[in-house]
Amino acid sequence: INWRPNSQKQIDFLSSPAYEILYGGAAGPGKTECLLMGATRYINEPDYHAVIFRRSYPDIERTLLPRSMRYFSGLAGWNGTQRCWTFKSGAKIRFCHLGTENEVYNHNSSEYQYCGFDELTEFTLFMYEFIKTRCRTTNPKIKLMVRSGSNPVGLGKQWVKRKFIEGKEPMKIYRDLVSKTTSQFIPAILEDNPILMQADSGYGSRLEG
Repeated sequence: INWRPNSQKQIDFLSSPAYEILYGGAAGPGKTECLLMGATRYINEPDYHAVIFRRSYPDIERTLLPRSMRYFSGLAGWNGTQRCWTFKSGAKIRFCHLGTENEVYNHNSSEYQYCGFDELTEFTLFMYEFIKTRCRTTNPKIKLMVRSGSNPVGLGKQWVKRKFIEGKEPMKIYRDLVSKTTSQFIPAILEDNPILMQADSGYGSRLEG
């Protein structure tokens, strides 16, 4: 796939060994593309299945779909009905929306090795924790990953802040004593995307406004 990280933060996000990561903060540093590219790590494994969530299907059409068309066309087949890319190996990257909490039960018997949430603060804690229970594998070659990107707005901003930010150092990986899983917060700033800064030098000022 003809893509490269645009900053050290994106490299940190893509190479981190943590099970859960929040890449969050300012608009514009490339969080959505990081989520999308992170999902491609195991596309050579036939039983690999990744999923990335938004709250609504129009959000998918506006963000994830055009970016994936740019990078995946010719490398994978797109099924618009299932909103799924299938690669030559049989690996799949799927886009789904969760409009209500009850819709998480549509994934009751699913098995994902990569669970992504684009704009995590738009989701409830219940949605997030339930989908995490679907993150599992029988393939020892595949490392399970839960990855999120978000701006600091939305109905879930308080639980996201408590889980990933309060009382924790940015970039440091923490281990939960109960679940034994690891988590990390990677702060996102506009300057992490030099391409955007160069192409639209006034964007930062408009955000400040």
